[in-house]
Amino acid sequence: MLQNPKTAPVTAATADMDEGSLLDEGSLLEERRTFSQILGLDDLVSEEVMIAALTHKSYAQNLLVARRSAPHLARLLQNPPQPAQEKRIPALELVSRAATSLARWSATGFSTVDEATYARRLEACRACPNLIAPPDRQATLYRLAGAGQAERTVCAKCGCVVKNKARRSTDTCPAPDPDNPGLNFWGEPLPAPAR
Repeated sequence: MLQNPKTAPVTAATADMDEGSLLDEGSLLEERRTFSQILGLDDLVSEEVMIAALTHKSYAQNLLVARRSAPHLARLLQNPPQPAQEKRIPALELVSRAATSLARWSATGFSTVDEATYARRLEACRACPNLIAPPDRQATLYRLAGAGQAERTVCAKCGCVVKNKARRSTDTCPAPDPDNPGLNFWGEPLPAPAR
């Protein structure tokens, strides 16, 4: 069988994540195992490859087509699509955005989405290429907002801690879904552009 050149082993840090963590590492690990078996690999696909396959249908299709051609598959595994590089959002703007979001949320009496919607939103965030670890320079700000420092818990598009954003009924995902025009990665309608 083909050896995956970009295997990302499960580390002690990954295995010891707390229950409240955004990432369900057991689920992601199982997805990586299943996808590796489908591709005929002895080793696990990397987390980067798995996330790219979940967020880019054409990449996933190309992997499936190439699974019988070791050189083509190896090239695809070594070069997964990369998320667009987002500029770091300045701390003052993050605080302003958070205050606006909090004001909008408080106007609804702090209403939250139902558990099924919350789970669906988090699942979409886990698979999103824009999910990042909090930037080091803003660690204190993100720690106050409830983000874990070693985990991918922050949206690079808007700067929000996704476990908080996904819970609020007044918030929406800012990233358009390239496979579903008019919808965001949560599968919800994109907000109207600001005028």
